[in-house]
Amino acid sequence: MIPYFTIELPKIFGLPIQIFGVMVAIGFLVGDHLVKKRTLSQGLDVRVIQSIVMICIFVGLISAHVFDSAFYEPRILFTDFREFLDFRTRLSSMGGTIGAAIGCWIYLRRKSLPFLPYADVVTFGYVPGWFFGRIGCFLVHDHPGKMTDFFLGVQFPGGTRHDLGLYDALLLGFIWIVLVLVDKRTKLKPFHGYFIAIFFVIYSVGRFGFDFLRIQESRMGSLTFAQYACILMFAIGTYLLIRKPYPVIPK
Repeated sequence: MIPYFTIELPKIFGLPIQIFGVMVAIGFLVGDHLVKKRTLSQGLDVRVIQSIVMICIFVGLISAHVFDSAFYEPRILFTDFREFLDFRTRLSSMGGTIGAAIGCWIYLRRKSLPFLPYADVVTFGYVPGWFFGRIGCFLVHDHPGKMTDFFLGVQFPGGTRHDLGLYDALLLGFIWIVLVLVDKRTKLKPFHGYFIAIFFVIYSVGRFGFDFLRIQESRMGSLTFAQYACILMFAIGTYLLIRKPYPVIPK
């Protein structure tokens, strides 16, 4: 079992610093660096990718809050609208992903640029960026799950539980490794959308299962909002892998 622990950081100029915020910032920096590096290697427009990164950050954060409030705590829309307007709290990673993807699609469409080549590039930064964010979730233990005797369970006060922040981080770390290894196979000449399809398929399966371990989650029927999103992600990823609608990328 993993012991329950917290990390207290010193204040800077009297302002409290939280480890979650530090890990999210690291995720942004790592993701931005990897996306730009990937952009240059694929011969895409760096200025376009810089705009896409900004859209992912700002639109993603807004949609993460809106989706979380709407699907997990809809009561605040009617009982505490001020809380709904507080964008520092209540963030849904799935909501952020959906919002960022839609925002980037609209931007690229207005620029008359193809979506999938840029989506593949962003995947190489988005996955590791999300990984570091989930490490932050694990370090503050803000996603406790059901009671367990699993060896990766965390000894929360009151009993050992699944820590879904840890599980999601492990899943994203695995996907990151898969993307890098597949990309290094020189004989493989993937089509546009190949890497985001791999990400969608693997992540959706893992996350769908993890959400059954959650506690205190609003559900629509028997599933959470994230699980419905996983079904959509899996369908899109499978469709891209089967259809192969774009020509291969030269290696």
